[in-house]
Amino acid sequence: MAMVSLQKLSEMQTMQYSCN
Repeated sequence: MAMVSLQKLSEMQTMQYSCN
């Protein structure tokens, strides 16, 4: 469960970085 949350968070951060 924690891993899934971490992955989702990583994806969100990556998207934000890409947007910036």
